[in-house]
Amino acid sequence: MLGIAMEILPQIAAQPTRHSWMKPILEASKGWTELQEDHVEFLLNYWIVNKVKELYPEIEDTYNIARIARSAMLLVLEREAITMFLEKNNQWADCLFEAESAEEAAMVAAMDAMASREEQDEATKVLEMIESGEL
Repeated sequence: MLGIAMEILPQIAAQPTRHSWMKPILEASKGWTELQEDHVEFLLNYWIVNKVKELYPEIEDTYNIARIARSAMLLVLEREAITMFLEKNNQWADCLFEAESAEEAAMVAAMDAMASREEQDEATKVLEMIESGEL
């Protein structure tokens, strides 16, 4: 439910929004090998895991918080583009989740991760910080 099919990512990124987080990445990655894509994915995961650990040093296991934030991040950052895409392509409505807020995206990702309410709440804060540019 949270994943976005690779075939529609460029279509979502092409929506005329105020800002696209995804579009420059897709353009830059056109010539990348699978190994390069995997490396970038690793770096993104590494960044999120470390940011979550920095934000919550008192929490021993932050795995689920980082997992929720990573799973929901694209839905939050490209919310406007996803909405515009679905308005024109409603055939994707059943398989593409449209989050109204960081909290809603975190809630769905938390259910998928079988995370606690506390982990969901902390991940919501992380997503809000990412969305605002604070992180």
